[in-house]
Amino acid sequence: MPVDAVEFIDSAKEYFPDATLSIGWTKNNLSELTIPQLNIGWRELLQVLALIKEVDQPLMLAIRLSTVSYYVYGMSLHCKLCYTAAYSSKQIEFVLGIRYTISILIWSDEMDLINDWFEIINLRSGVYSKRLVFDLHAKHRNALKMLPYSIIMVSIIFQFN
Repeated sequence: MPVDAVEFIDSAKEYFPDATLSIGWTKNNLSELTIPQLNIGWRELLQVLALIKEVDQPLMLAIRLSTVSYYVYGMSLHCKLCYTAAYSSKQIEFVLGIRYTISILIWSDEMDLINDWFEIINLRSGVYSKRLVFDLHAKHRNALKMLPYSIIMVSIIFQFN
Protein backbone atom coordinates (compact mmCIF):
# COMPACT_ATOMS: atom_id res chain seq x y z
CA MET A 1 0.00 0.00 0.00
CA PRO A 2 1.53 3.34 -1.03
CA VAL A 3 2.22 5.87 1.71
CA ASP A 4 1.48 9.56 1.21
CA ALA A 5 4.92 11.15 1.56
CA VAL A 6 3.72 14.50 2.92
CA GLU A 7 1.48 12.85 5.51
CA PHE A 8 4.28 10.47 6.54
CA ILE A 9 6.81 13.27 7.02
CA ASP A 10 4.35 15.56 8.82
CA SER A 11 3.27 12.75 11.16
CA ALA A 12 6.86 11.71 11.85
CA LYS A 13 7.82 15.30 12.68
CA GLU A 14 4.86 15.62 15.05
CA TYR A 15 4.85 12.22 16.78
CA PHE A 16 8.51 11.14 16.50
CA PRO A 17 10.59 14.34 16.49
CA ASP A 18 13.73 12.55 17.72
CA ALA A 19 13.54 9.64 15.26
CA THR A 20 15.71 9.14 12.20
CA LEU A 21 13.47 9.01 9.14
CA SER A 22 14.28 6.35 6.58
CA ILE A 23 13.04 7.24 3.13
CA GLY A 24 13.29 4.96 0.12
CA TRP A 25 11.48 2.57 -2.13
CA THR A 26 10.58 -1.01 -1.44
CA LYS A 27 10.41 -3.84 -3.93
CA ASN A 28 6.62 -3.60 -3.72
CA ASN A 29 6.70 -0.19 -5.39
CA LEU A 30 8.06 -1.72 -8.58
CA SER A 31 4.80 -3.44 -9.49
CA GLU A 32 2.96 -0.11 -9.31
CA LEU A 33 5.32 1.75 -11.64
CA THR A 34 5.35 1.97 -15.39
CA ILE A 35 8.64 1.51 -17.23
CA PRO A 36 9.33 5.28 -17.74
CA GLN A 37 8.97 5.85 -13.98
CA LEU A 38 11.65 3.33 -13.01
CA ASN A 39 14.52 5.76 -13.42
CA ILE A 40 14.64 8.58 -10.87
CA GLY A 41 17.08 11.30 -11.82
CA TRP A 42 17.80 14.90 -10.82
CA ARG A 43 14.21 16.08 -11.28
CA GLU A 44 12.77 13.40 -9.02
CA LEU A 45 15.62 13.87 -6.55
CA LEU A 46 14.75 17.56 -6.27
CA GLN A 47 11.12 16.60 -5.60
CA VAL A 48 12.26 14.43 -2.69
CA LEU A 49 14.44 17.28 -1.41
CA ALA A 50 11.43 19.61 -1.56
CA LEU A 51 9.57 17.17 0.70
CA ILE A 52 12.35 16.98 3.27
CA LYS A 53 13.57 20.58 3.23
CA GLU A 54 11.85 21.42 6.52
CA VAL A 55 12.68 18.17 8.28
CA ASP A 56 15.21 18.90 11.01
CA GLN A 57 15.62 15.35 12.21
CA PRO A 58 18.19 12.94 10.75
CA LEU A 59 17.36 11.27 7.43
CA MET A 60 18.48 7.95 5.98
CA LEU A 61 17.87 7.67 2.24
CA ALA A 62 17.84 4.12 0.88
CA ILE A 63 19.37 3.64 -2.58
CA ARG A 64 19.72 0.41 -4.49
CA LEU A 65 23.23 -0.64 -5.49
CA SER A 66 22.71 -1.22 -9.20
CA THR A 67 20.45 -2.16 -12.04
CA VAL A 68 18.20 -5.13 -11.57
CA SER A 69 17.17 -7.78 -14.03
CA TYR A 70 13.44 -8.53 -14.10
CA TYR A 71 11.51 -11.01 -16.15
CA VAL A 72 8.31 -9.36 -17.36
CA TYR A 73 5.84 -10.61 -19.98
CA GLY A 74 8.23 -13.12 -21.50
CA MET A 75 11.23 -10.81 -21.80
CA SER A 76 14.11 -9.89 -19.57
CA LEU A 77 14.34 -6.21 -18.63
CA HIS A 78 17.27 -4.36 -17.15
CA CYS A 79 16.13 -1.21 -15.44
CA LYS A 80 17.23 1.30 -12.88
CA LEU A 81 15.18 1.13 -9.73
CA CYS A 82 15.29 4.47 -8.01
CA TYR A 83 18.50 6.13 -8.95
CA THR A 84 21.06 3.42 -8.41
CA ALA A 85 24.22 4.03 -6.43
CA ALA A 86 26.49 2.47 -9.04
CA TYR A 87 25.44 5.08 -11.59
CA SER A 88 24.51 8.08 -9.43
CA SER A 89 27.48 9.15 -7.36
CA LYS A 90 26.97 12.82 -8.30
CA GLN A 91 23.39 12.80 -7.01
CA ILE A 92 24.46 10.99 -3.84
CA GLU A 93 27.27 13.47 -3.16
CA PHE A 94 24.85 16.33 -3.80
CA VAL A 95 22.34 14.98 -1.28
CA LEU A 96 25.01 14.31 1.34
CA GLY A 97 26.37 17.83 0.86
CA ILE A 98 23.05 19.46 1.70
CA ARG A 99 23.37 18.86 5.43
CA TYR A 100 25.24 16.64 7.83
CA THR A 101 22.06 14.95 9.14
CA ILE A 102 21.49 13.07 5.87
CA SER A 103 22.97 9.59 5.43
CA ILE A 104 22.70 7.10 2.59
CA LEU A 105 21.96 3.38 2.86
CA ILE A 106 23.18 1.49 -0.22
CA TRP A 107 21.52 -1.92 -0.38
CA SER A 108 21.37 -4.88 -2.74
CA ASP A 109 19.95 -8.34 -3.14
CA GLU A 110 20.91 -11.27 -5.34
CA MET A 111 19.17 -9.70 -8.36
CA ASP A 112 21.47 -6.66 -8.58
CA LEU A 113 23.81 -6.64 -11.56
CA ILE A 114 26.96 -4.55 -11.34
CA ASN A 115 29.86 -4.55 -13.77
CA ASP A 116 31.54 -1.27 -12.85
CA TRP A 117 32.38 -0.52 -9.21
CA PHE A 118 34.21 2.74 -9.97
CA GLU A 119 31.54 5.12 -8.60
CA ILE A 120 31.01 2.98 -5.48
CA ILE A 121 34.76 3.04 -4.79
CA ASN A 122 34.77 6.82 -5.23
CA LEU A 123 31.84 7.21 -2.83
CA ARG A 124 33.42 4.87 -0.29
CA SER A 125 36.65 6.88 -0.27
CA GLY A 126 35.06 10.32 -0.73
CA VAL A 127 34.39 13.25 1.54
CA TYR A 128 31.04 11.86 2.75
CA SER A 129 32.13 8.24 3.25
CA LYS A 130 31.37 8.34 6.99
CA ARG A 131 27.68 8.86 6.16
CA LEU A 132 27.39 5.85 3.86
CA VAL A 133 26.01 2.56 5.15
CA PHE A 134 26.21 -0.60 3.05
CA ASP A 135 23.64 -3.39 3.42
CA LEU A 136 24.74 -5.63 0.57
CA HIS A 137 24.00 -9.18 -0.51
CA ALA A 138 26.90 -11.51 0.33
CA LYS A 139 28.19 -11.64 -3.28
CA HIS A 140 28.32 -7.82 -3.49
CA ARG A 141 29.79 -7.47 0.00
CA ASN A 142 32.56 -9.94 -0.91
CA ALA A 143 33.25 -8.15 -4.20
CA LEU A 144 33.46 -4.77 -2.44
CA LYS A 145 35.90 -6.18 0.13
CA MET A 146 38.21 -7.32 -2.70
CA LEU A 147 38.30 -3.89 -4.37
CA PRO A 148 40.80 -1.14 -3.54
CA TYR A 149 39.59 1.45 -1.05
CA SER A 150 40.27 4.29 -3.47
CA ILE A 151 41.35 4.86 -7.05
CA ILE A 152 43.79 7.63 -7.84
CA MET A 153 43.68 8.92 -11.39
CA VAL A 154 46.74 10.74 -12.66
CA SER A 155 46.89 12.73 -15.84
CA ILE A 156 50.29 12.89 -17.52
CA ILE A 157 51.04 15.35 -20.28
CA PHE A 158 54.15 14.86 -22.36
CA GLN A 159 55.72 17.83 -24.07
CA PHE A 160 58.26 17.26 -26.76
CA ASN A 161 60.70 20.02 -27.66
